[in-house]
Amino acid sequence: MIAAVGWAQSVAAQPASPPLPANVKAAPLVGATEVAKFSASAGFVDDPIATDDTRIAYVIADASTKAELHVVTVGGAESVVDIASVTLHPIALRLVGPRAFVVGQLADGSQIAALVEIAAVGKKPAGTVVYKLGPAKDITVITRDGKPRVAVHRMTDTGKGTRHEVELDALDTGKRISAGRPLELDASDSDKKLELKVNHWSDGYTLAHGTKGGEWDKKEDQRTPDVEATYDLVTGKFTAQKKIEDLFEQRKRFQALARRTTSSTSCA
Repeated sequence: MIAAVGWAQSVAAQPASPPLPANVKAAPLVGATEVAKFSASAGFVDDPIATDDTRIAYVIADASTKAELHVVTVGGAESVVDIASVTLHPIALRLVGPRAFVVGQLADGSQIAALVEIAAVGKKPAGTVVYKLGPAKDITVITRDGKPRVAVHRMTDTGKGTRHEVELDALDTGKRISAGRPLELDASDSDKKLELKVNHWSDGYTLAHGTKGGEWDKKEDQRTPDVEATYDLVTGKFTAQKKIEDLFEQRKRFQALARRTTSSTSCA
C-alpha cells in the first residue's frame, strides 16, 4: 500500500506487508493530511515512487511476469503502463513531463533504464520506449550544470583492480553529453599516477572522493601532508582539495560516507 500524505509536503511509501494483528493499530498521522491511498489487488506495490507538483507514480509488480507503472493525478485520472518489457524489478522512477524514466535491476545486479511514454502519442501506445540505457553498474539521475542528466557508470575488472567509466546523457532524449574519462584503481582503490586513494563516490559515480598525496615543498625539501580531494571523472580533473585538520574526525566521517555509497540508489 502507498499512502499519499500532505501531497505538497511529503509522500510516505510502505512495501507490501501482512495485515496488522487485530490488537495492533497503525500509528496516527501527525502534522499531515492523508490525500490518497493506493494498493494492489494482485501482486504488490514495489519500492520506487516518483512525484511532481500534481502526480504520483508507483509500480505494481509480482516479481515474475508483471510490472505496471501507475501515474495518478491528484483528483484526476490514472494512467497504467505495462513496463514488463523494460524491467520486472524497478528500483527508481522519475517523472519527465509526459514520460517516465524507469531504472531496473537485472538478475546479475547490473542496471538498465528506459524513458517511456505515459500516454499514447499518435499511433504509439502508452509504454512506448523513447530510449534505453545500459546494462551498467549504476544508472542515476543527477543535476549537472543546473540540468538533469543521467550518469551511467560502468565498472570493469582489470585483473589488478577496477576500471571506472562514466558517461552523461540527456534525460529527455538519451543523447550522450559527455563520455568522461576512465579511472583505473588497484586492489587498494588507489590510482598511483594521481596519488589518489578513493574512499567514496557521489553524483552517480561521476565524483570520486578520497585522500591525495601532498605536494613537494621545495623550500622545506619535503612533501606536504595528504589532503582530502575530489576527482571529477567527467572532466578528468581534481575539483576540490582540503587540508585534513583532525585525522580521527576525518576517518570516522569517511567510514560513514563509504557505507552510504554502497547502499544508495537514486533517481531524484
